[in-house]
Amino acid sequence: MSIDEFFLPTDNLIKSTRRLQIEKYMDSFTDKELSLMEALAKGINEARNIEG
Repeated sequence: MSIDEFFLPTDNLIKSTRRLQIEKYMDSFTDKELSLMEALAKGINEARNIEG
């Protein structure tokens, strides 16, 4: 068992793992590709605010 598993609930651990995987992919992205990711993230946040 890792220290993260001990102190963090499972949900937070999954999020953390997913974020690390996404960051690993983004390390090789160009500025143009990062701009697309930024636009996607903004769009998701805007859609979330419209629905809720």
